[in-house]
Amino acid sequence: MRRSHERATSSWAPARWGLAAVTVGVIAGGCAGSSRGGGAGGDDGGGDDGSGTAGPAIGFASASETIWEGTGMWPVEIVASAPVAAAVRVDYQVASGVTGGRVDGLASGSVMIEAGQTTAELVVPVVDDSAVQPPETVTLTLSVADDAAGGGDASPHTGMLNVHTLTLLDNDDLAWPGATAIATADTAAQFGENLSGLSYEPAAGAQPATLWAVKNGPSILYRLARSGAIWAPVTTDGWSAGKTLVYPDGGGSPDAEGVTRAELTSTAIYVATERDNDAGKISRLSVLRYDTAGAGTTLTATHEWNLTADLPAVDPNLGLEAITWVPDSALVAQGFYDDHLARPYDPAQYPDHGTGVFLVGLEANGMVYAYALDHVHGGFQQLAAFPSNHVQVMGIDYDRDTGYLWTACDNNCNGDLAVLAVETNPRSAHHGHFVLRRAVDRPSGMPNLNNEDLAIAPDSECTGGQKPVIWTDDSATDGHSLRTGSVPCGPAL
Repeated sequence: MRRSHERATSSWAPARWGLAAVTVGVIAGGCAGSSRGGGAGGDDGGGDDGSGTAGPAIGFASASETIWEGTGMWPVEIVASAPVAAAVRVDYQVASGVTGGRVDGLASGSVMIEAGQTTAELVVPVVDDSAVQPPETVTLTLSVADDAAGGGDASPHTGMLNVHTLTLLDNDDLAWPGATAIATADTAAQFGENLSGLSYEPAAGAQPATLWAVKNGPSILYRLARSGAIWAPVTTDGWSAGKTLVYPDGGGSPDAEGVTRAELTSTAIYVATERDNDAGKISRLSVLRYDTAGAGTTLTATHEWNLTADLPAVDPNLGLEAITWVPDSALVAQGFYDDHLARPYDPAQYPDHGTGVFLVGLEANGMVYAYALDHVHGGFQQLAAFPSNHVQVMGIDYDRDTGYLWTACDNNCNGDLAVLAVETNPRSAHHGHFVLRRAVDRPSGMPNLNNEDLAIAPDSECTGGQKPVIWTDDSATDGHSLRTGSVPCGPAL
């Protein structure tokens, strides 16, 4: 498991977990009724609001939520389709299908929607423990019991959500959750040393899955296709030996350490570099964009975003080591917070940045930095910075299916990994920021190799609840640069 001296310090580090007894609070609001989860929205026949006439319909704002151990006070919102004329007591009952057998005293109770209001909160304090547990589920069911005038309607309201399911995920240090066995995924001596970054592009229509890989010296981009149990270079369009990467001026040798795809409908690919190998004693912390549809065996960068002055000064060999891309749609849905503007992230504030944000990992301090990159005028804006949970970060990969950000360290920290995600609890001080969810050991079948990156396949490639993961070994141990294993599909770890 994770050793305490290996964990990077962070004010965002999570606590341990468990579920304590419910307390309740009331919030003011102006939210209308919900039709989520198959409900038809508010109706005119639900409840008595104390005026002697039918009152607003009442139910849960959502059908289900997934929350993490250690997230703190979690609010479950109850909504009325219109302001209630008099205070209404809403009862909830607790039933659990808890896999691990623990709900830590969570009991049935009630909340009040105060007169003139449309919302109330059922507040669940999610506390921490040190036990490693599978996901747990808790089901809450509503009924409107009475109101301030003593009337009552004990039946659920049609057209509203009367059942809400909470799924609780563990956050304790975790042995590798996938297959323990690891297999080589390239032919011996295929790439040699210095293969450093990976990015997985899923199959689309007749186009099979592609594994993109970069070598930091010499600077080469490889386009790999699956051939049985191995990944081999595509032999068409000049890709058989990979393509040499150069800077926008046509010169230099970028120290290519990380690679990522952004919009999968585009032929663009992005490479994180820490220096120009032709001027190896000078840091040049850049993100380079290339068009993979370009002809020939050399690719000239279409853009360079030189972030050197915007990042901490570092040794030329301890710079940008990793890169991944996160869609705007996911960031907005998760409530990602823009520290630059001190407000929830709004993509419209950054014209010409494309449809997502780039995360880059700085090896020297183990930090991850989020950037909006202007593709028209060449500017950039740092939106956030957060710890990777490693003293040095070598690899990062965003899983677009789960919303998890995987970070990795090499043999300097035993090949440890971490899973981060945006904190979605609006009551948390870290709401909207990427926070540590689980520290993860490397697979037991994986030697302590110089693994500098990982690439995770999409859930569409699940077999038996597992999907492939590929690592790249910069040292090409025993002649192999690629190794493969698996990780569970979906959000459960």
